[in-house]
Amino acid sequence: CGECPIHRDLDALFKCEKLDSLTRLNVSDDRMDAAGARKLAECAGLAHLKALDASHNPLGEAGVAAMLKSKHLKNLTELNLTACELGDAGLKALAGAKNLPALRKLVLTGNEFTGEGVT
Repeated sequence: CGECPIHRDLDALFKCEKLDSLTRLNVSDDRMDAAGARKLAECAGLAHLKALDASHNPLGEAGVAAMLKSKHLKNLTELNLTACELGDAGLKALAGAKNLPALRKLVLTGNEFTGEGVT
């Protein structure tokens, strides 16, 4: 909703200047939507992040697209997007992502993919 306390907390977290040693971040089930994902993607302090668990959030394809375009998440080796309201377009965007060269583990269970997204 943008007005919930969790959104203010996430805003404060992503504005924090002391995140540069953070390597793992779990924001699962925090009601982070596409706007929150854009703020996460714009956070320069997350440049050393190796693992991100954003599962069980209503990110949608717009939120994931913002994360895929981020120049600050290039060091991610693990990304959990379980139940993030992704469909075939999100799956195709992930398959074509160029900004996650270190990614080795991607979890996508609980999303709504069809055969169209897999081809």
